[in-house]
Amino acid sequence: MNIMHGSALIFGFILLTNGQNEIWKTFEGRFYRHFDQPKTFFKALEVCKNIGGIIAPVKTLQESEFLKQSRGGNNERRWIGGTDKNRKDGDYIWLDQSPIRWSNWNGDEPLNAGGQEHCMVMEANGKWNDIDCDYYKHKYFCMIENRPTDWTSFLPGKEFRFFDLHRHTYKEVENKCRLFNGEIPSTDTNLSILNALRYRKKTSTETKPVWIKSNKSTDQCQCSFLDAEVKISSRPCSDKINFICVRNKEMTPGVKN
Repeated sequence: MNIMHGSALIFGFILLTNGQNEIWKTFEGRFYRHFDQPKTFFKALEVCKNIGGIIAPVKTLQESEFLKQSRGGNNERRWIGGTDKNRKDGDYIWLDQSPIRWSNWNGDEPLNAGGQEHCMVMEANGKWNDIDCDYYKHKYFCMIENRPTDWTSFLPGKEFRFFDLHRHTYKEVENKCRLFNGEIPSTDTNLSILNALRYRKKTSTETKPVWIKSNKSTDQCQCSFLDAEVKISSRPCSDKINFICVRNKEMTPGVKN
């Protein structure tokens, strides 16, 4: 699979872009992605689990500095992957079940104010605080152990890829997908693409319309697309929007985006 479309060495890590609206960064062999849509702690954890990871722990000063510099200039607090939920009050562990050996708590934290603070955030200055897991919504990093991939399997022998950074006309997308030995997905012959889109809604920082094949459009100047609610509609074929390609898994062309 073509993983590394662009790379740059910054602060000892490599930026990985995979054709989607996301940037993976690697630090000490692990991969991190920032999500800027605020969620509660366990909703954020659900997103991370859907892509094979957890909310990023902060196990060392170096990892703390790495995450601080990876926020893109945004100094809001972020969830980090530690909790004492269902444990003795104040007995925090990381989500991978490892103990907290290096800590950076702010002042007298954790305080568990009101008896409801069981999840960890990192403040703009890197210090930690404990807050309510379910009341607050914050941005976060997901961390995975293995290299992220471009293509996602969704049927036996089939895989799909979202191109969230690229907008093209319907005809351009047909040609683009052919470069990958693929095609625009069809709701008539491949209903499971709807499940793929629902997966996308759960894991993407935002939802965007994508081209789709459908026999519902009879106007040659109008083409079908799926909106953010996974509903079929039509728009001018000359519009430029995001797209999906579907292909057989054995097709592995050496074409980079």
